[in-house]
Amino acid sequence: MNVRLIEQAEIQLKKLTQAIEQSPVSVVITDVSGTIEYVNPKFIEVTGYTLEEAIGANPRVLKSGIQSTQYYKDMWRLLASGKEWRGEFHNRKKNGELYWEWASISPIKDNDGEITHFVAVKEDITERKLAEEKLEKAYEEINLNLNKAVELHKKFMPTSMPRIEGFNLSAHYMPAQKLGGDFYNIIDFENQTLIYIVDVSGHGLDGAMLTIFLRETINHYIYEEHAKHRSLTSKGILNFIKTQCLKETILEEHFVCLLVGVLDKHTNKFSFSNAGIQIPIFIANEDGSISTLEIQGMPISYYIDPQMYEFTEIEIEMDVGSTLFIATDGLIEQENNGVPFGLHRIHTFLEKNYFKESQQQVINMNELYFKFLDGNACLDDVTFLVIQRNPKILRAWNFKINKIEDIASLEKQLSKLICCNEINMNSFFISLQEIITNAIEHGHKMNQSKIVKIDIFLFKHFLKLQVTDQGEGFDWRKRIDKKIDLENYSERGRGISLSSMCCEAIDYNEKGTTATLFFKKNNSENNLN
Repeated sequence: MNVRLIEQAEIQLKKLTQAIEQSPVSVVITDVSGTIEYVNPKFIEVTGYTLEEAIGANPRVLKSGIQSTQYYKDMWRLLASGKEWRGEFHNRKKNGELYWEWASISPIKDNDGEITHFVAVKEDITERKLAEEKLEKAYEEINLNLNKAVELHKKFMPTSMPRIEGFNLSAHYMPAQKLGGDFYNIIDFENQTLIYIVDVSGHGLDGAMLTIFLRETINHYIYEEHAKHRSLTSKGILNFIKTQCLKETILEEHFVCLLVGVLDKHTNKFSFSNAGIQIPIFIANEDGSISTLEIQGMPISYYIDPQMYEFTEIEIEMDVGSTLFIATDGLIEQENNGVPFGLHRIHTFLEKNYFKESQQQVINMNELYFKFLDGNACLDDVTFLVIQRNPKILRAWNFKINKIEDIASLEKQLSKLICCNEINMNSFFISLQEIITNAIEHGHKMNQSKIVKIDIFLFKHFLKLQVTDQGEGFDWRKRIDKKIDLENYSERGRGISLSSMCCEAIDYNEKGTTATLFFKKNNSENNLN
C-alpha cells in the first residue's frame, strides 16, 4: 500500500514538474536572500540567460534602472511580511533589450511558518504594453485633431445674428461631445436672407472640415449668382451643393443633411428646400395656432444614386407675428429613461411661448431641454433656429416711478388708456403692483433716487408689460416656481409667484432687473379668466 502511495506521489510530482517546465510563463524560485535556485525554460527563452548563468544569480540582474528603488523596497517589505506581491517589472534582457513582465511573487513557508523561499510566476506582457502605448498615442492624436477641429468649428459658427428689418432671428447650438456635426448660418444678402441648418453624420476633424467645405461651397454659389445678377433659390443651392459634394472624396464616409431657406425681404416669403432633415418646420401664427411644414428630400451621400435626387421647393408667406422653429433631430431624439423629447414637446412649447421674442424663446427652449435631460448626457448635437416676423405694436406707453405711493396713480392712468374688455384688468393690476413693489422694496431698498421704468406694448392678441429697476438683481430662478408664503409678506418670491399666476408668462433677464409679463387679450383664444 505504501509503495502504491509513493508511486502515485512520484507521478503527481512528475506532472507538476512537467507543468512548470512546459509552462508558457516564467517560473523562478529563490531562497530568502534572493539567490536563484530554479528557473524554468520559459525564463531562459525570455531573458536570454542560460541555466548556468541564472542559477546562483540574483533577479536584480534583470533590473533596467527605470523603476525606482522605492518600488523594490515596497515589494520586499510586503514579501517579508508573508504576503503575496503582484505588479509589473520593466526589465532588461541579457542582450540589453527592454521588456515588460506581469509578476506574482509568493513566499514559500515550512511547517513552522517560516519563509524559506520565494516563487515568482511572470508573464511577458511587452506586446500588450506596446499596444497600449500605441493606443495612448492614437488617443492623443485624436484629441489633438479634435482640438483643432473645435477651433475651426468655432471660427466658422456665426458670432451674431444679422439685423433684418421687421424680423427677429435667434439660434442655439450645443454639441453632444467635444465637437459636433451640426452647423447653421444666416447670411443677409441684398434683398434676400439665406438661412441654412446642417447635420453631418460623424464627428471630429473630418466632420469639421466637411462643414467648412459646405460653408465655402454656399459662399461660392452666392458669389456666382451675384455675378450673374440672379436671385438665390433654395433648390438651386441644394443642387449646387450636391454636385460639388459628390466630386469630393471627403463625402465618402459621411451623410449630409441640410435644410436651406431663402427669405425675400420685399414679399416676406420664404422658400425652403430639404436634403435629409427629418424634423418638420414648426409655424406658430400670431393668434397662437401651430402648424407644421414637411419638406421631403434625401440626404447627400455617395451611397445614393445621383439620378434619384430631385429637390423640391416650397414657398410660404411669413405673416406678421408668425414664428418659424427649425431644428436638427438631436432635439427630438434625446431620451430620458427611454422617453424621447419628441415633436409634441416642441408643439406644446410654441403654444405657450409663441408671443415671446425669438431670443427669449431660445432661452426658454434651452431651459426646457435641460430640465428634460435631468442630468443625463446629451446624445447628439442640438441645433435650432427661431425666425420671427415682428408683430405690429398697436399702442405703447412708458412710465417712470420711484415710490410705492405712485402705483395707485399709475393704475388710474392705465384704466383710461387700456380698454377693460381687452385684457383681464384685475390680473393685470395685481401683477403690476406686485412687480413694481418688489422692484422698489427689494431692488431699490426704498431708495427714491432710483427709478422703476414701466413699458407697456399692446399687440393684436396680447399685451406685454416690462418692468425694469436699477437694483443689483437677484436669483429669480429660485423664486419663480416657489409657492406663495402667505405668512411672509416681505418675501420677494411671493410677488413673483402671485404675478406668474395672474399672467400668461413671466420672464426675467439674466441679472434679474427686468421682468417681462404677457397677458392674452380677451378676444384671443384661451384667454385668462
